[in-house]
Amino acid sequence: MNNNGHERIDDTEQVANGTPANQQALTRTPQSNDLHVNAEVEDDQTDDAHPTDPGNRGRALRRPARIVLALVVTVPLFLGGMRFWNYLKSYEWTDDAEIDGHLDPISTRINDTVVRVYVENTYHVKAGQPLVDLDPRDYQVAVENAQANLAEAEQSVKAAQQNYELSVANLDAAGATNVKAQLDVKRAAVRAAFQKIGQARAAVQAAQASLDQAKLNLSYTHIVAPATGVVDNKTVQVGQRVQPGEQLLTLVPLNDIWITADFRETQLRKMRPGQPVTVHVDTTGRDYKGYVEGMPGATGELDSLLPPENATGNYVKVVQRLPVRIRLYPGENRDHELRPGMSVEPTVWVNDQQKTGEQRTLRITTAAP
Repeated sequence: MNNNGHERIDDTEQVANGTPANQQALTRTPQSNDLHVNAEVEDDQTDDAHPTDPGNRGRALRRPARIVLALVVTVPLFLGGMRFWNYLKSYEWTDDAEIDGHLDPISTRINDTVVRVYVENTYHVKAGQPLVDLDPRDYQVAVENAQANLAEAEQSVKAAQQNYELSVANLDAAGATNVKAQLDVKRAAVRAAFQKIGQARAAVQAAQASLDQAKLNLSYTHIVAPATGVVDNKTVQVGQRVQPGEQLLTLVPLNDIWITADFRETQLRKMRPGQPVTVHVDTTGRDYKGYVEGMPGATGELDSLLPPENATGNYVKVVQRLPVRIRLYPGENRDHELRPGMSVEPTVWVNDQQKTGEQRTLRITTAAP
């Protein structure tokens, strides 16, 4: 036994037992980790040797499932992308558009003084409603004078007729005496009397025309609205002396409007009259339905102050814009909220051929008397 209290085994005893000391030491030490590694390798080899193992079968089945899942995701995306591309090609859009309408200038046709103004800017008026009155007194006197001239001319016709009848009676009396000289004189008097009848009737016609003109001038002193609309650009004032042709105000009819859309020339390849249009109006925030009423006859640049002239070098090639006329369907602007000059964004559905035919039929139906 050694100092630590452990039993000491003599080498002679170990030799006597027939086992070397070093060999016994190795048998007593724990096995190394290499055994575990080798066991794992053997397990892997065993797995490869048995492919019918459930774990391997699951891994083999997961591969087709991933392929199917990829197809399920990719095919709808592809189809959706194709539909989205076709949708983008199915319409033409522009924001270079506005509402247009008639602007009726109200002017005077006579020289006179304004005595009354019935309207102001933004007033809604109906057709036939009074707008401006001019001083009628001078024209009333002119009418009375023309009436007197007409009456005088009519009396002249009556006098000429009586003179003619008297000349005919004298001619008959001369014929009874059978005096040739008297017959010739009487015949000449009859002709003169007949000519005076024609002159008197012509004077009556002239007097009637003067009376009609005087009545027209009198009617011009009372200016009324030619259509239903809104008053704009009013400049006339009471006491103002106006001249023939001078503009007093502007009347904007609201029941006859359309859209002028300036599309680029590259957008007109598939655009045709009758195609349906969706018009978005910034002011109201609403979408209105309409159709292409007509295609332009020329580009907007040709109507400009300085149109291009290729021969003089006044030309630069740029994408031109052409004004397309768009009309709203009946009833779309029933509340008359749309006004000329408003900005709009029209979308023309150029691939909707079925609706195009329907819109043409509708347009013909609505245009028929």
